[in-house]
Amino acid sequence: MKIIFSKLTLGMMIAIIVAILFILLPILGFPLEWLLYIFVFLIYLAMANMWNLLAGYSGLISLLSTGFFWG
Repeated sequence: MKIIFSKLTLGMMIAIIVAILFILLPILGFPLEWLLYIFVFLIYLAMANMWNLLAGYSGLISLLSTGFFWG
């Protein structure tokens, strides 16, 4: 068991904790609308990171990636 935890990075541990939290929140009575808002926020956060990588670091301007989210 120690071998598994030694290979986990901090980001992976945070992702596992967030995933477990998303699973437990509806069971504990958290409103589902708030989970939807959080999920949409995370999607927009991923889009912002994708745009930063495409346009900021590489200089590539692509609107097709945004179209996949709106389509």
